[in-house]
Amino acid sequence: MYVEEFLTARKWELTGSEEYSLFKLGSATFAYEKSYLDDKALSFLTFDYNPYNSNDNEITIQINRSSTYVQFVNRIKALQYKLLNSTTEDDRLIKRYTKGNTIIRVVSKVTKDDYSTSTKTVYLFQIYKLAKRDIPPNSHYGNTVPPAADTTVYPVIIDQGTAAFERGDYSKAIEYYKKGIIGSSADYTDYYNIGLCYWYLKDYTQAIEWFKKSELKNNKDIDTKRMVASSYFESKQYTNAILYQKKVIQNINKSAEDFGKLTIYLICAKRYTEALTNSKQGEAVFPKDLKLKASIAHANLYLGNINTSKIIYVKYRDEFLDGNETWYSFISGTFDLFREHELENNHFDEILSAIINGEES
Repeated sequence: MYVEEFLTARKWELTGSEEYSLFKLGSATFAYEKSYLDDKALSFLTFDYNPYNSNDNEITIQINRSSTYVQFVNRIKALQYKLLNSTTEDDRLIKRYTKGNTIIRVVSKVTKDDYSTSTKTVYLFQIYKLAKRDIPPNSHYGNTVPPAADTTVYPVIIDQGTAAFERGDYSKAIEYYKKGIIGSSADYTDYYNIGLCYWYLKDYTQAIEWFKKSELKNNKDIDTKRMVASSYFESKQYTNAILYQKKVIQNINKSAEDFGKLTIYLICAKRYTEALTNSKQGEAVFPKDLKLKASIAHANLYLGNINTSKIIYVKYRDEFLDGNETWYSFISGTFDLFREHELENNHFDEILSAIINGEES
């Protein structure tokens, strides 16, 4: 099977397979960075296939890191997939993106960790074809080109921009994207992609401008608001970052991480009491999220409640976040972020030592 050769060459390990039958698709499951101690891995990929009809094939990718999830979603948008809908089903957040007759179904769900009482968020990306008979005649469902766009120019230039984006040539991608939207009925994702290119180039002023243009075309997209807030934060405009992040947590699709980021923004703005209040509000919505426990500890630390913060930091020292990241690594990384924003604290080293040694006082 070519799929097996392709993935094995990229350090994926085959962990199981099932033969195709008239009643069931064949399948092959692969793991990336699989633990030798148990069945855990950084990511899993399942390829379901029909050797006689490739339109039945489906790929499901499971990832455990929120940072990787964000990269995946950004790549989906860069490839010109359009958000079809966003729903909540059985405590799962489901988004569907479409391009042509291809659907990408993105599922975020909370699961219980096997070795502790904590929970973690798992992300699934399911890629499959929509049968042509299911697409209504004269429908714009799934079209790459928005209605009324110049179909002879728009898709070609946008595809060139996407190719440049994929190879990391963000300046060239911007050039193509800007040409593509001239005189066409450009979708909000086109403006979002330009903003994303500027964000990667660390030109946050331009990023903000283009993300806001995207927002004007679709005020309901939560990812756009997240990126506006992030751009303001990276340019150290904390007040504006806070304003936009507050819009994010007012959205029905908000996440625990959104509350955590707002806490970071508030701490960098030296609004420590408000940071603590926000963290506790987030904890009330996501009571088992470890990053919000850390947010509460951070806010207490900057409020001068050293013992309270240290108790929290040490309490979760043996926990893991987003799959394989240790609690120590996460806290240390957050302290580095505070240093970058000129918020050095005399207790950083003391706290990191306490986490290692398990000492609360």
